Amino acid sequence: MNDSNFGLTEATVEQLFTSLSNWGRWGDDDQKGTLNLLTAEKILQAKELINEGVSVSLSRVISDEPSIDVLDPPLHHMTFSGEQFALHPEEVPEIGLQLSRDFLGWTYHGLYMTHLDALSHVFFRGQMYNKKSSQLVTTAEGATIQSVEEAGPVSFPAESLPMSRSIAGFLGLKPVMRSDPMSSKPYWNLKVSSPNPATF
Repeated sequence: MNDSNFGLTEATVEQLFTSLSNWGRWGDDDQKGTLNLLTAEKILQAKELINEGVSVSLSRVISDEPSIDVLDPPLHHMTFSGEQFALHPEEVPEIGLQLSRDFLGWTYHGLYMTHLDALSHVFFRGQMYNKKSSQLVTTAEGATIQSVEEAGPVSFPAESLPMSRSIAGFLGLKPVMRSDPMSSKPYWNLKVSSPNPATF
């Protein structure tokens, strides 16, 4: 068997869809899934885990050049620039002030863009979470249910959040790798404070 399948066969994956399913757990009309586990009590519990008030930026340089992790580069163009006002300092746009402004357009998937997938993102045999039909995600309107807007603000009750190698490297951190002989932990070094953690 191919090691890349982690020992799973098609039959066992089919069984996992049933044995690990949360469909119906919070009612047939639920649109948040395991984010329901992030109760106000859990958020207060997470607050108690803070030891240092250190802010860490998750920003990164936006590149419009294709690369191994930027297969679909973002679109970028200026809608206003300072050049026209340097040539015509008396000109004032309809909005009432001189300014610069730009437009950015992304494909929010792949390794380049950190994002949260909505429950409407993946289908299995024409269905998404809670047995809702995939036809509810339309070309004209997008996700009519289970959109990422249903998630709301998210706080995780964990002492350290999982992160990819690229994000960890960008932040200057050294994640624990599976190949590290001194550790048997997964590479993201996740330590969860709850037996019912949210889905990251």
